[in-house]
Amino acid sequence: MKHRAEYYAKAFAALAHEAKSDKEREALIKNLATSLQKNGDGSLAPKVALLAERFIRRSLGGREWVVETARALPESEKKRLRALAGSKDAVREVMNPALIAGTRITIDETEELDASLRHKLDLMFPVNAN
Repeated sequence: MKHRAEYYAKAFAALAHEAKSDKEREALIKNLATSLQKNGDGSLAPKVALLAERFIRRSLGGREWVVETARALPESEKKRLRALAGSKDAVREVMNPALIAGTRITIDETEELDASLRHKLDLMFPVNAN
């Protein structure tokens, strides 16, 4: 591994922001993939893609919402979340049975609302580290 994923992602996001057409963006993606392989960093591709998407979204004023639930959300709840998130935001739904019940919402990996049963049980019955 010669370069960090963040370097590739930031460079790609900056170039993608300047691209004027879908054809130019497609060429950038192919060039990125070629560079990753050529430098022996092909295993970084998924992380680079995730980070590049995040950098581009933030440059456009959007945020990333990760909504974790123990079971699939009904469509009405999904619509309500998308309305709360805003048009520039990305909402990713993740099923996490470890939550038992309830929801955990994380925005840009910095803000979190944890209304899960797992969180409430952990608060009521803390596990001692001793």
